[in-house]
Amino acid sequence: MEIKQPSLAAVSAESFYKIEARGNGIYRISESLGVGESLILGKERALLIDTGYGLRDIRPAIRQITDLPLVVMNSHVHTDHTGCNGAFETVYVPGGEMPKVFDGSLDRERLLLFQSLRQSRPHLRQFMVDKENWETPPGGTRYLPLPERIDLGGREMELEIIGGHTPQSTMVIDPASRTAFVADGIGTQVWLFLHPFGTVQEYSESLRRFSRRTDVDILQLSHKREPMPFSFAAYYADFVLRARIRNSVVWPNNRFDVTVYRYTEPESPYGAVSMFYCASNLG
Repeated sequence: MEIKQPSLAAVSAESFYKIEARGNGIYRISESLGVGESLILGKERALLIDTGYGLRDIRPAIRQITDLPLVVMNSHVHTDHTGCNGAFETVYVPGGEMPKVFDGSLDRERLLLFQSLRQSRPHLRQFMVDKENWETPPGGTRYLPLPERIDLGGREMELEIIGGHTPQSTMVIDPASRTAFVADGIGTQVWLFLHPFGTVQEYSESLRRFSRRTDVDILQLSHKREPMPFSFAAYYADFVLRARIRNSVVWPNNRFDVTVYRYTEPESPYGAVSMFYCASNLG
């Protein structure tokens, strides 16, 4: 499918958001704090996957790319993926995680995360600025559960729950580019926010099912700029099962109320690979 590529000549190098055209109507919008959002263009609509930290209004960056009507979704409900939700009239979120949108936990999560990052990554302190105020929809933001498919006009996205990172972490599969936008559900450093429910075994089974697909070649992660090969999904399905307390270390920079362990394999076909988990995740 041929997608017209808009010119990005007007994008400033000093812009808060960095925009990268990936071809085939796909764009990555990156923030200085290390998270990226994906924008996928169809013939009639565009899909925005996640809205970032929300420290700055993301809409001007989007409008440098397209004027198409937007479908906005969150892959999961964490503060670095939902921060600009309030800029949009409608946002789709995983149904089981919707209570987090309203219970105030996202603001508390942002505070704890920034406190942790200031200690572990002091070079990022300059980017942990106060949120700017921007114009919001008159009636506020309406939240709806994620559908199974999203039609952008000549381009249909399939949504699949991968779990692991959160109970309903969801990936978007684009057959047109043979790309799965996996957010934080798969990666070289996955945090399992599943305590006290959810196990590594269940996560591995989900990864294994996904790894059998025949319509995906590329994985696009939220916190890794360069895509990864689809083969990583099968590797990670085995990797997570090798985690045991005895071969892991306690993670010292912990902002949670349970002990967090880190299991790492420093040398793999994909470089260093880690998983952060708590004891209950081992089942």
